[in-house]
Amino acid sequence: MSKPNPDLLDYHRAQRDRIQNSLDALLSSSSLGKEMHDAIRDGETIITAPRERDYRLPAHFSKTMAPRRLTRLRELLSELWQYRTQLVGLSEEDAKVIYNGDPFTLLLRDEFVDWSVGHLEDRLAKPSVKDRGDPYNTFWRLQEEFLYWWENLALCPGTGHGVALAEVASHLHWVLFKRTWGRGVTFGANGSCDFDFDDPLQHELARFYLSRSGLIHEGRIPTIARAFPSVAVPIEAMPEDPRAELMCMASDLREVQGRLARSFAPEDHVITITEGVFATWIWATIHRAGVVFISDSPEGACHQALGQSGVIPVGIGLDGLPTELAVPLKRFDTEAMIRWTLGLLRPIHEHLFREWERVGPIIEDNHSEVADIALASEAILTDEDTEEGPQSPARPRVRVPAVRTSKLLSVLTRHFDCEVRRGKGSEISIFRPGGHIYTLPGHQKNTHYPTWMIRALLKTIGVTPREFAEVVCRRVQTH
Repeated sequence: MSKPNPDLLDYHRAQRDRIQNSLDALLSSSSLGKEMHDAIRDGETIITAPRERDYRLPAHFSKTMAPRRLTRLRELLSELWQYRTQLVGLSEEDAKVIYNGDPFTLLLRDEFVDWSVGHLEDRLAKPSVKDRGDPYNTFWRLQEEFLYWWENLALCPGTGHGVALAEVASHLHWVLFKRTWGRGVTFGANGSCDFDFDDPLQHELARFYLSRSGLIHEGRIPTIARAFPSVAVPIEAMPEDPRAELMCMASDLREVQGRLARSFAPEDHVITITEGVFATWIWATIHRAGVVFISDSPEGACHQALGQSGVIPVGIGLDGLPTELAVPLKRFDTEAMIRWTLGLLRPIHEHLFREWERVGPIIEDNHSEVADIALASEAILTDEDTEEGPQSPARPRVRVPAVRTSKLLSVLTRHFDCEVRRGKGSEISIFRPGGHIYTLPGHQKNTHYPTWMIRALLKTIGVTPREFAEVVCRRVQTH
């Protein structure tokens, strides 16, 4: 192993400072600062109207970006502008819950991912003399050239961009890492990592960056699965369509969130997965159903849920597949991982639904005392805006029915004065005076929309579940 190059010593130290500043102090960026404070109201970050300067591109983009990429970026920024207008006035916490899993939000996210990864591939295909043939230098150059601007766009408080784009920033860091110096990093099963670098100073910087970004845990989900092999469903007991079962369980877990999240303490709900394996569940709002902590003892599962162990949890995506927190768009969908995830989610699903039935309807006493996630979920999942006031034990909770596209649009336009517009592709935008715009997918002809999507739609446009149910069913459906 050679000694550090003296010419690169100051450079590496400067890069370490840049890492610290990027990960700890995004507020120092030009478009954050004062705007963040202006967007905060009563302890909540309120989404404000878009401004042209928020979408201004750096001058060097015209030199480092192909014309077709630049044109497409401007199109995407226009879509992001329009998306932000429908969030104006919402707090960012409410918006995250309302639009968690929203089809158009996910479509916008995926479009930005495709464009950004394509741009990075273009830049990686054109080596720079500044890199000196070192992939480590390539990584830092493209970070400064592109990813810092991207983080500022996606994570700027008060814009609402993070509702759609928060996951993309970490995904792009991972893509760039894997395509550059990540090829020289080998991860161990216990969280250790080995570096194939000649410069020992690069070892220090690499470990620092991986630790602060969370990428040091990349690839840990299969390791967790191998540590608890008894969780997996036997091959002979696998259902005909395991992916469909996972997706249904993830959807169900999101439905029960509204009733349980308010008083749900993970340490009070240690779930036995199988003999000698225990888990705790925590709700999530950014395009996930939740996260799971796994241990070989009930005490260990409690400590993990309370953040006392430093163990990395398993994220559960909207499709029910496991995902990492540091790389949320990466999925583990091999047959072995699907078998393992089925065995993990089935007892969690059963336990939480028993709790959902036991708790019963929630009586709203004081909004100001409710945690952000519980308040936002409760606003979607309960009927609290009727003339009778907050729900009481004598008035059961309304069950909103799933309906087909044709009937849904007919009800909204004829009975609730909604405007319906066909958007990009097959998306359907719905607006009601006094509410916000909600976008539904329309890729399948006259499809059924699930309950959680109907509730999110009603909350956004300002219609109560009771009003909707009375029109659709001609009588209040209760349970």
